[in-house]
Amino acid sequence: MGTASEGVDGPGGRLAATAASVSRVRTVQEGSRGLALAGRSLRPSVEVGLRHDAGDAETGAGLDLGVGLSSRTRRPVWRSTCGCGRCWCTRTRGSGSGASRCP
Repeated sequence: MGTASEGVDGPGGRLAATAASVSRVRTVQEGSRGLALAGRSLRPSVEVGLRHDAGDAETGAGLDLGVGLSSRTRRPVWRSTCGCGRCWCTRTRGSGSGASRCP
């Protein structure tokens, strides 16, 4: 994806013309499995993704990890509960030193 702008004159001076280009490639694999347990149904799930960013902004590769657990019980009526979490780690080359970030 790219964007560009022409130069503009204004009361504060001249804003120069700019052009930028960015791209992102991402692939994700998800999986889950249902388990029956004493009147309750549990469904753990996992998600793993790879990402690569390139262009005029920060560039680098990243790893997305996600996990989830849903629970369902039929006593006294069907009730559902679901929880999930996600983490991502990136390795960038935008600052020149190759810093890693894992929030």
